[in-house]
Amino acid sequence: DKEHVYRLCSGFDPETGKDKLVRNAGKEERNPGHDLTFSCPKSLSVAWALADDDLRKAIEQAQFKAVTKALEYLEDKAGYARVGTDGQKLVKCPLLFAVFEHGTSRALDPQLHSHALLINVTTHADGRTTAVDSTYLYHFKMATGAMYRAALADECRKIGFDVEQRQLGSSIGFEIRGIPKTIIEEF
Repeated sequence: DKEHVYRLCSGFDPETGKDKLVRNAGKEERNPGHDLTFSCPKSLSVAWALADDDLRKAIEQAQFKAVTKALEYLEDKAGYARVGTDGQKLVKCPLLFAVFEHGTSRALDPQLHSHALLINVTTHADGRTTAVDSTYLYHFKMATGAMYRAALADECRKIGFDVEQRQLGSSIGFEIRGIPKTIIEEF
């Protein structure tokens, strides 16, 4: 629920809204979390926008699976918190994400994408809660994006799409073969 996410981002128990989960719960300077955005290639967004219900659902499931794989990778590589006196000890921790799917860009063009809100609270094996150390998010953001694109391309092939590689700045992405470049450029 919206209220649960808001309470967690504020550093409080999601059910009661009263129990503090972190030292700076409710403080204005508290970092509530990080918005990680995973955007489909424009050709896939166009295919999704024009698809029948079954294909649209398959594309949405492909997107969700790819986002999930990317987030699992990020949790494995960047899931850390600082504990102990003055946070001197770095420990592995699980990450908590709230994923929201959108179908359009700000310009209202077809743009299937997911926002994964990494909530800045984690629960340790002993049950205590702390904030997440976000240092490693930055170090693994490019690799996480590459993991997402590779997983999404694989899922698209499973649906039956033919994908073709394309350059994305210094990274590699893909487009769905058969979607005219003029449509991609239009949006």
